[in-house]
Amino acid sequence: KTILSAHDISEGGLFVTLAESGFVKNLGFNVKQQSGGVRKDAYWFGEAQGRVVVTVNADKTKEFENSLKVPFEKLGVVTSEDILIDDENWGNVNDWKNKYDNAIGDFLKLEE
Repeated sequence: KTILSAHDISEGGLFVTLAESGFVKNLGFNVKQQSGGVRKDAYWFGEAQGRVVVTVNADKTKEFENSLKVPFEKLGVVTSEDILIDDENWGNVNDWKNKYDNAIGDFLKLEE
């Protein structure tokens, strides 16, 4: 019962994975790029398979990290509603959820 949530990284990359994870409870996140040798766009939006984002209680972080047998990166923390990436405010999770939920409908309205 150490893991609170888990989400695979696929369509949209790491940013979309983090955002989708926050949509359910209107939670934001404060994260920083860990791999310095990767372009910023590739790091946050790359769709390389085989990666998973998990959240754990703060008091179980060390226990979880010590149990891992695979390479991992600690990205940051869950916050109330704001999304901060590399110390830049990307807005509110609710605004991103609205864009995510309505992207196709909004696009079709423009085509009319």
